Amino acid sequence: MSEKLSTARPNTRASRAGMALIACCIAQFLLTINGSIASIVLPTISTDFGVQLPAAQWVVSVYPLTVACLLILMGNLADRLGRRTILITGIVTMGAASIMCALAPDILFLTVSRTIQAIGGAMIATSGLAAVSAQSTDPAARAKAIAWWAAIGGVALAAGPFFGGILAEWFGWRGVFWFSVPLAIIAVVIARAAVAESRADKPHPTDPVGQVLVSALIAAASFALIDGARAGWGSPLILGALALAAVLLVAAVLRARGRTNPLIPLQIFRNRSFIRGSLTSIVGFAAAAGLFYLAPQYLRDVAQQSAVQAGLFLLPLALVSLVSAQLSGLIVARNKARLDLLLAGTLIAVASLMLFVLADVSLWWVAIGFAVFGFGYGLLNDPLSVTALAAMPAAEAGLASALFSTAKQFGQLLGIAAISTLLITVSPSFSTAYHEVGRWAWLALAACGVLIVALNLRSGATQPSTSASASASASASASA
Repeated sequence: MSEKLSTARPNTRASRAGMALIACCIAQFLLTINGSIASIVLPTISTDFGVQLPAAQWVVSVYPLTVACLLILMGNLADRLGRRTILITGIVTMGAASIMCALAPDILFLTVSRTIQAIGGAMIATSGLAAVSAQSTDPAARAKAIAWWAAIGGVALAAGPFFGGILAEWFGWRGVFWFSVPLAIIAVVIARAAVAESRADKPHPTDPVGQVLVSALIAAASFALIDGARAGWGSPLILGALALAAVLLVAAVLRARGRTNPLIPLQIFRNRSFIRGSLTSIVGFAAAAGLFYLAPQYLRDVAQQSAVQAGLFLLPLALVSLVSAQLSGLIVARNKARLDLLLAGTLIAVASLMLFVLADVSLWWVAIGFAVFGFGYGLLNDPLSVTALAAMPAAEAGLASALFSTAKQFGQLLGIAAISTLLITVSPSFSTAYHEVGRWAWLALAACGVLIVALNLRSGATQPSTSASASASASASASA
């Protein structure tokens, strides 16, 4: 896809590209850490506002839900209006909504503020690395930018509970949201100075009706998943949401069949590598989000650790995932994406089984289990990008990237919903529910690891060339 780039003097281009990378990495950090940082303060928020945990859960769940609903739309807007414009707008929106979260007087205001925060996140997700990639025509420099972007995102998601614990201990739960404000200001200042504008010459045709149908479909299905345990799976509200999701699915398919340039061409789902990668992404990020939702509350409510202590127990997970993410890049570069995914799934399964067996024995075993899980989690992103996108035609790479990123967000939402449903079905009190069925939650995460292995066990799984791997990673990261 050709780009219209703002000009820059040759002797300043490299430094400007470096500053643009810093701005976009800060934005990526904000986008990703806000997906997991609130989990550790859910018990405190629940107590402070006098609501039960199922209601407070929406503070976490609404974030990936909103991002997933808006990724395709925001990607289209970024192509049309400019990546720099959408990036800066997203960062400003994220910062302003973070202030709203920090000042929230009740749980409803906080949940709405988190929704606005996620709107900014969707803007960042679809414009950040695309803006960085447009700063340089050097493939090596672009590959390094992609590597940094992916590493920052992976570590931020894993580090969210750690930072959340520290901030909550020092400043209360509201400090978790104030944390994003200075970072947003810094990112905006740097982005305005360093990020050049870029946009697509021939953006994908808009389909407002298709966008509404797809977003409403994701929202209806997600609402049923999130609120099913609280409201009751047989309640009219949940049955109505599921029925609406089914109707919207049929309508979206009919809409795609009836247009020359639909929002989502149906033929994209005939690509087995894309389907395998997307399914693996849903399962892998469901496991990760499930752990990041379960572990902080286990440490706080069951193990009776302070917010800081809980964060410290989760720190090895974040650090190890950074190391394994770099190792993953080396493995994928040698055309071993399938091996990488098999190793990731195995480690996630082994770590979860360790927690299933040993969580009640010693917290040191818990910390080791978290570290093993983090190593597996860090291996996921690069090979998933390759498996899902390397076989896609270049003309569909942007759309495939948006769908792949939507799958990741939906996976996070599914993981949170599944674990919370298991617990809430027993009791609205986390500690009570955990003592009844909590160990089975670890087993559910182990099942996700086994499923990752099963999805990629066939020798026919995609093994793209190195050049294809780089291209796929670039496309995926640009929308991740």
